[in-house]
Amino acid sequence: MRLSGISVFGMMQPPKAIVFKFQVSAVLFLCILSYGFSAGTDLKEAGQSQTELLTPSDSKFAESGTYPVSLIGLLPSELLALTGPPSEIFPMRGEEAWQDDVVFYYDNHTYIFWFDNRVWQVRFDARFTGEVLGIRMGSTDGDVVKALGEPFKEMDGSYVYHLPSESFPIRLRLFFSGGRVSDIYIYRADF
Repeated sequence: MRLSGISVFGMMQPPKAIVFKFQVSAVLFLCILSYGFSAGTDLKEAGQSQTELLTPSDSKFAESGTYPVSLIGLLPSELLALTGPPSEIFPMRGEEAWQDDVVFYYDNHTYIFWFDNRVWQVRFDARFTGEVLGIRMGSTDGDVVKALGEPFKEMDGSYVYHLPSESFPIRLRLFFSGGRVSDIYIYRADF
């Protein structure tokens, strides 16, 4: 039970902004610990970059045809084992406190969103040069329908598709600008 920022134990509760900054710092610290400090060096020595590791043609997921859907639900250690450390880590504020995310950004313009210590969303922005489920940035709506079929829903300049998953509902949302794909999101639909 809480009254005016005071817990039942009589201590003041910290402001939400401080708690959020602490959570982001804790995630960063745990990621560094779980992956180790030499990961970037190992990638360079092996001749691989983050872009190559997150590109479907180079991914072990590409063989099964499930990339990047298979990233949804991964733990930090599982993702870092596949991709190495991100280029940047930053918080993203939602409209409400429960919508706050920690985001990993990779230099191939891929964003990994975390909730409750699991990947819940993957975003590819307009600068992404790879292919996602047969779709490239700049594809027309006709190209999309030809590759994926009719969308489950059309809304706010985007197409939404259901994707197969054994664990939880997953959706693909393609945003269009000037009639061409400009943003791709794959996410858990139960959040």
